[in-house]
Amino acid sequence: MALQVTGFNDDTFPYKIVYESVATNAATVNVTGEPGRLYSLDIDNKSGSGVFLKLSDAVSPVAGTTAPDMILLVPAGTNKKIDIPTGWPFSNALSLWCTQNEPVGDTTAPSGGTGAVLVTLVCS
Repeated sequence: MALQVTGFNDDTFPYKIVYESVATNAATVNVTGEPGRLYSLDIDNKSGSGVFLKLSDAVSPVAGTTAPDMILLVPAGTNKKIDIPTGWPFSNALSLWCTQNEPVGDTTAPSGGTGAVLVTLVCS
């Protein structure tokens, strides 16, 4: 995994950009490091399978065990961008993972294509 977080902590742009270049079936935990609001998601599924991006309002969720708070389907080889103008609040921290199937217990890794699922989040 290659998580990068860029913060802009001033009155002009009080947001952080979270970029995960290889979202997998293992949870990338506590990507925001604090509570906040999610304003934008950009998911680029370069894998050869459809994936379900799972987001959890938790500091240390376990993929396949923890029930995600949000699940988004991204078909194979497509890009999905979602803007949430008023923001989706999370009270702990934001964590994420991707699987090939929707059920909470699924831990099937994305596969085929380049196998990469890139995720960019804009949070406050």
